[in-house]
Amino acid sequence: MYVNKDKLMVEVQNLPTFSELLARAKEEARQLNQTIDELSRFELDIQFSTKAVKPEDPWQPMPFDPSVPQLGAKDRFEVKEGG
Repeated sequence: MYVNKDKLMVEVQNLPTFSELLARAKEEARQLNQTIDELSRFELDIQFSTKAVKPEDPWQPMPFDPSVPQLGAKDRFEVKEGG
C-alpha cells in the first residue's frame, strides 16, 4: 500500500476468488428468494372429519399396568390419628 499524489494505491490478492465467491453468493441468494416466494404462495389443504366417536366409558377400570404401584383399600382409606 502506498500513496501516489492524491490517490491511495492498494495491492489486492485473490481478487478472482473473491469475485467467484461473490457470484456464488448472489446465485444462492437468488435461489433462496425464489424458495421463499414459493413458500409464501404455498397452499395447505386441511380437512377435518366430524365423524361421531363413542367416548370411552369413564366407569370402566383402567387396564392393569404392573409397572404402576397398586394401592389397596387399606392404603387408600387409612386413617391416621392425630393428623
